[in-house]
Amino acid sequence: MIATFILIHFLVGSIRGFYRYLMIEKHQYNYYDHSMTLIGKLAHNLLYGTINSTTFLISVCLSVLAFLTL
Repeated sequence: MIATFILIHFLVGSIRGFYRYLMIEKHQYNYYDHSMTLIGKLAHNLLYGTINSTTFLISVCLSVLAFLTL
């Protein structure tokens, strides 16, 4: 159960982080304080997407659903 939760959590966090990166690039050109490389921007947003209470709650709900259906 814990391994499933961790896997789901990192998957959801990666999706949310990548989506955040795309939205910042599209709508807020000067969002980053200092100029960052592409890898730095992706890493920043992936960490933000993973270490977030909303991502945690989504992961908990998906893990419970996965546990109940299996």
